[in-house]
Amino acid sequence: MEEKLRLVVRGRNGVVFEDEVGAVSSVSKLGPFDVLPKHARMVAEIKEKVVARWEAEVKEWQIKGGIMWVDGRGGVEIFLGI
Repeated sequence: MEEKLRLVVRGRNGVVFEDEVGAVSSVSKLGPFDVLPKHARMVAEIKEKVVARWEAEVKEWQIKGGIMWVDGRGGVEIFLGI
């Protein structure tokens, strides 16, 4: 069974996106990075974009800024507009 991440993207008015994905990518002040299943816990200030990938699909959001929280147990939450 392929492992997945549970991604929740939240904007100021509530949940923008919620689904299981294979990977999440974004950009921090140190540069671009990827989050895959089994990623360690992490908090990052993000900018420019968020990209979710699963199966043959890709969803991309252009953002001004936000915070990404990776819980280390397969959960990723993104808070936009912070």
